[in-house]
Amino acid sequence: MRASDRELKGKFRRLTVMYHPDKVGTQGEAYFVMLKTAYDTLLDPVKRVAYDRFGPDMLEWRNCSSTYDYVIRGVTMMVPYYLGCALFLVILSVLGKMEFGRYVSSPFI
Repeated sequence: MRASDRELKGKFRRLTVMYHPDKVGTQGEAYFVMLKTAYDTLLDPVKRVAYDRFGPDMLEWRNCSSTYDYVIRGVTMMVPYYLGCALFLVILSVLGKMEFGRYVSSPFI
C-alpha cells in the first residue's frame, strides 16, 4: 500500500518539526538529513521504483535520471555477482561437491 503525496507531506512535516536541528541540536542533524533524503526519494516516482528494486545503494548513484538509467546501472552492478556465483557453482559441480542433499532413490524399494 502506497502513501499518497499528501500523507507523505504531513508525516514529513510532523517529523521535521520534532527533529529539526534548531530544536534538537547538532545531534539531530544527521537524522534530519536522512528524513529529507527519504522524503525526496519517496516523492520522485523514478527514484521510488529504483529504491524498491535496488535498495538504499541507489541513493549513491549519480547521473541517473530515468528508470532506464537506474535499471542499466543496477544490472551492471549485479551481473558480476551473479556470474561469480554461477562460476562457483559450476566449479563445485565439477569437483563433485554438489552431491550432498541430492535425491537418490533407494535400492531397497
